[in-house]
Amino acid sequence: MIGASNGIEARNLLLRWRPQLAFVNLQLPRMTGAEALAWAVARQVRPFSVVMSSAALPKWIELSLELGAYEFLRTPFDPTHVTHMVEAFRRMTSPVRLLLADGSLSARRLVRRVLGESRFATEVDEAEDGEQALKLIRSGLYDVALIDRDLPRLDGLELACQAAKVAPTTRVVLMEGRGEDQAVRQFGIVALLQKPFYVWDLDLALHAAFDLRRPYLMNALPAYYEAEAQKTRERLAETAAAYARRTDPVPAAPPAEKEAAGVFYI
Repeated sequence: MIGASNGIEARNLLLRWRPQLAFVNLQLPRMTGAEALAWAVARQVRPFSVVMSSAALPKWIELSLELGAYEFLRTPFDPTHVTHMVEAFRRMTSPVRLLLADGSLSARRLVRRVLGESRFATEVDEAEDGEQALKLIRSGLYDVALIDRDLPRLDGLELACQAAKVAPTTRVVLMEGRGEDQAVRQFGIVALLQKPFYVWDLDLALHAAFDLRRPYLMNALPAYYEAEAQKTRERLAETAAAYARRTDPVPAAPPAEKEAAGVFYI
């Protein structure tokens, strides 16, 4: 374990030691903790970061998200929160053996892409129908089974019931598009993912599956990404408008009217 008393020292230690886990106070002297982390991130040093501050100001929350921090702790904090962070770090960096069961190849590819963006390290096997998935689950090798409700050959709910019997330690997460919730909890399902879902939805489901404390920053992610998307839409609209102004032809002046001849009407 290494420590720093100011931002410059924190920056130098981050760059030199490239720690896997970092607790950084945003309000350090000489250089802020945010600046120290930004230096590290810009140089591809991306520790599992927990940032701290005495005030949960909106600018600190937004900055924490921009830096890719996992959690924001307001000081003084309960020491058990540190224990939770360490537990989350250990779980996320130890590869999760995950079975992905979906009858659609394109859907499996999309889910794999989302898994690739998750904070959780995963080792993924695939199944294209319920019977194949059940055969794999029986091996007892999987920490999590991510299954579609409408699997061919064996329905997702029936698969969840069977999985609870043959592999009780495998946590079942159900992917479905019907918007149901409590009705399916009785089937031994630990979390639901309503299609289409984003990486933060998946991470929340995995937090629930492993009984991990839900990070405060994760609650702010949807609003943050929507605000970023809105900024992007506005920039694109401004660029398109500027381009249109440059390329639109200048309207021609109307032809000058000829002066009437010297004719008088009586």
